[in-house]
Amino acid sequence: MDYYNSLQMYSSYRQIYSFDDNFELAKEICSKHPELCSKNKERIAVN
Repeated sequence: MDYYNSLQMYSSYRQIYSFDDNFELAKEICSKHPELCSKNKERIAVN
């Protein structure tokens, strides 16, 4: 389940949501990959 939840982090641009207010996985991903949590990160473009 963590794998699928982490995919949400990789593709989100503005916000992430948690049903039970648990953002530990998001914090862990941000500490390992700070570029994902940057407001200026590259976005995926679909043509």
